[in-house]
Amino acid sequence: MKRLPVFVLVLSGLYAPSLLAEPISTLRSDEEATPSPEAVEQPSEETSSPESYRSQQNSDGTAVFLTPSVSYKQLDQESDAAGFQLDSHLFQLNVDFEVLGGNFAYHRLSLGHTFNNTSEQTSATDQTAEVTSSHFGYHVGAMNLSAFPGDLAVWTGLAWQGIQVRDNPEGKSSMRYVYLPFGLDLGMRFDNSSFLVVGAEYRLLVKGWERYEGESSVSPTQANGGGYAAWVGIDYLAGNGRAITTRLKLERWTIEESIADELPDSSSNSLSLALGMRF
Repeated sequence: MKRLPVFVLVLSGLYAPSLLAEPISTLRSDEEATPSPEAVEQPSEETSSPESYRSQQNSDGTAVFLTPSVSYKQLDQESDAAGFQLDSHLFQLNVDFEVLGGNFAYHRLSLGHTFNNTSEQTSATDQTAEVTSSHFGYHVGAMNLSAFPGDLAVWTGLAWQGIQVRDNPEGKSSMRYVYLPFGLDLGMRFDNSSFLVVGAEYRLLVKGWERYEGESSVSPTQANGGGYAAWVGIDYLAGNGRAITTRLKLERWTIEESIADELPDSSSNSLSLALGMRF
């Protein structure tokens, strides 16, 4: 009797990978007891997950992953009290750096910054504007905590997101948020080389800074409000230790008005589509 380990890893751009092992045993006659090297050492590429041929995995069980991606984002930002409205179309470069450790723990560092945008209109000045959007986040969590027929990941951490709008060389508006993310992600295999990925994240606002063109030069701070994100995508195993990732993501922020400090309320909505390659 011989046991052959088969490892399955499900890994998304927004959640951590997990390892599952399923022993397979077969009864053989004395003549068949010793399988050929090909049967033991060469897993079928058609049924392998990225981790089964991942060279980044170290002897201590850790693995490192890098996922660059390019995304298109449609962003709407508005504040009725400040007379501000923005309609933006952005192209953004993103990088996720992930470390899978022992005891089902993982760490993820996420970076993103726009590299191109189309014209936007702001109702405050009714003219085109240049928009820059960036984000930075550190997430720590665990995975495979349920009996779902897939891999479930949960996390928290600390993150920052910022938008800057320049209407003219002298003036600009900006929205910056520091928040605590609380998210989950589920990946499910639906054929030999593809996984369906769904996830969501709640974002608890720690502190926000908003400044609108024509308002006071002092940047007010806000601490009431929050946001959320939800996404769906497909990971396709391309072979050679790589996976092609796609994500369709909806994000929303709602910042409450502070009458005592004369701070306006604001809200933003964005819809983005990202295409990446995981190494």
